[in-house]
Amino acid sequence: MAQVQKQLIASQKFLAGLLALPQYAELRGKQLERLMAVIRKVRLTVEQSGLLLAAMDSNLWDEGSISQLKSLVADQTVTETNEEQASQRVKQQDFTSLPYYLDGDWWRRLETPVATEREKNCERLCQHAARLGLTNPTEETYAFLYVLSFALQPGTLIFDCEKLLLLTQWKPVMKRHLKNAAQPPLQLMILPANVDECPKELLRAAYPQGFVAASPAQTTVEEVMRLARTWPLRKTNVVAAASKKSCYPGPLEGGQMVQAVAAATVQAVAAQLVAHVSKPKNDSDVPGLKLLIPPPEQAAKETQLALMDKPNQAGPSAHEKVDAAGLVDALQADLLQEKEPKAKHNDNVLEVFAWDEAVPGNILAPDLRRKAALTYCSFKEMPILWADTCWFTLSVCRTQDLQRIPQGYPRSMTALMEAVREETKDGFLVELEGEPELLRIKEFNILADADGIRLLTGAKGFAGLKCCFRCSHVVSGAHTDLARHEHISSRCIDRWQLHDRESLQSIQVHLHGLARKTAREKAETQLGWNLKEMTVRVLLNASLQDILPLQNILYDPMHCWASNGLIGQETGYWYAALCEKTTATLQQFKTYCKTCWNPCGGHWVDTDLLLASKLWPQDRDFKGEASASLDVLPLIVAFSHEIILPVFPCMAAEIASITALYEIICSWHAAKRTGAAARSKELAECQQKHVQCFVTAYGKRAARPKLHFSLHIALQFEQKKGIGCLCS
Repeated sequence: MAQVQKQLIASQKFLAGLLALPQYAELRGKQLERLMAVIRKVRLTVEQSGLLLAAMDSNLWDEGSISQLKSLVADQTVTETNEEQASQRVKQQDFTSLPYYLDGDWWRRLETPVATEREKNCERLCQHAARLGLTNPTEETYAFLYVLSFALQPGTLIFDCEKLLLLTQWKPVMKRHLKNAAQPPLQLMILPANVDECPKELLRAAYPQGFVAASPAQTTVEEVMRLARTWPLRKTNVVAAASKKSCYPGPLEGGQMVQAVAAATVQAVAAQLVAHVSKPKNDSDVPGLKLLIPPPEQAAKETQLALMDKPNQAGPSAHEKVDAAGLVDALQADLLQEKEPKAKHNDNVLEVFAWDEAVPGNILAPDLRRKAALTYCSFKEMPILWADTCWFTLSVCRTQDLQRIPQGYPRSMTALMEAVREETKDGFLVELEGEPELLRIKEFNILADADGIRLLTGAKGFAGLKCCFRCSHVVSGAHTDLARHEHISSRCIDRWQLHDRESLQSIQVHLHGLARKTAREKAETQLGWNLKEMTVRVLLNASLQDILPLQNILYDPMHCWASNGLIGQETGYWYAALCEKTTATLQQFKTYCKTCWNPCGGHWVDTDLLLASKLWPQDRDFKGEASASLDVLPLIVAFSHEIILPVFPCMAAEIASITALYEIICSWHAAKRTGAAARSKELAECQQKHVQCFVTAYGKRAARPKLHFSLHIALQFEQKKGIGCLCS
């Protein structure tokens, strides 16, 4: 009641000051909706309703609004009789016999392998149960509804540790479906197991054409009943049948999880084999069936072979000798030939850690609550390092957890590096070509985007005047001509002054010496480093200094160019210039792409999605993800040279810049497959050309830090570290 009164007073106070506004009626309607939403959530006594009606100001509400409020208050008013009825606990209905009330159409629908049909099946099943008289099910009945809706499809595998969570998630949905379903003509407290005992009016409401009992095709009704009765109902893992408890009660940890997964997998495979055996099929229907279930004739022959006497004894033989003298000679020669020694493997390997944050879901509407930091691991000696199968996930941390810990990002990476170092300090054993090999990790490499390097190392990144953690005198922003410094738009790589461990230690000492907080924060911005993060980061860790030198912190090419990188930035610049200097439109660009180009090499591109207006905001970066950026870039270059440049030569500078960027991407992809070191010189030349064209087209101030970061990639390639996060 207090909440309703508070909302009413606030709404009327708000409206009292807006009576003179022309849009007062619209504002009053919004306040009416809010007030009615609050009233619907409470129950009112007669006295409370009277006080509420008396507090309504007729000068602020029109007749229609007051009529709606009075009607709603009357509906929410509870008399003494209603209070007594409401105080009584509604009795729950046991409908665990529901599987006996499903015909053949129902079983075929519930066993369909289409995943998108499961939610529809859940709604339909709740409506079916409501027609049979269900309104307030027991916990066991909810378990039966879930099992029938979601657990009967072929290949479905649900671990014990997931069952309670899934039931908890879907219980409100099933409750809503039952509430929205049509009210039954009468209600049953227990649905009888014998269909003949069910009231005729209920059975007629569920099956107007008549009911014919049936069984599922993939399993049995008894197995469905057993599965539903053993489903966990609460955290204590109390199940519908207390005598049939789960083998792994409660949440699983450690080895129990492995055992549960293995047991569930074996059960699923066994169920599939039983399904094959229980249904006689022709050999042509089931490829390989002869390998699993031999025909009777073959089984007899195999039995005869197993029971056959030894070869030197008299008796029938199950095999006919074949003349294979040539094969015998070849096998004997191969056995007598002295084997050549195998090539010796290099036992020192370079381990690579790739770090990135990810948000599942829609890229245009990310849910940051689900954001997580992931660390992947591989070895530089892997033959195809750009293939996703060469990487495995080493750790996953929720971003919220890392943010709650002081210096959580650098602390987590330092702890991870120290743990790996400790575990592998004496080497680790692997099997190569069937023989054990002891490998030792020579060096660590950390691969991340610019923001990841900032979080893991303590560098200021984009927030610092000196944005590059590798360079000691490269500045960003409007400082294009700062003395003894290079701007991020500079392509003079020979003038770079690179940091080393000693220079970072001197920065740390300098920041420690600043007592005033304001002076220290200003120095941090100018120098590009955070003092607190520097104390826990991996770069100055004494136990890692011999295995993780500064040059082993690597910029990821994908994030520099494709993922929120230079392609997206320059695509936005190009599109802004196109709209300003020409009469071309995005629709004309789309028409050109769909008419003149087709995807090749099995690569599918949705042109409508790629060129949707929501990805092309005016005067902003292209908003597509990495793959979309790589898809649209060659189309932009082709459209610019074939359509725009002959008609609008004023776009020559912008077209030259984006063409040079496309040459970089082509060189990068070639380097991934043909050798990074061999392509490093070519990549550096393409980058030099692009920087010059970019500055000519857009000016120095348009450059962003990633333009400078990407120039380090050619040096990484030259050191034979052509590693990237883009898997192809």
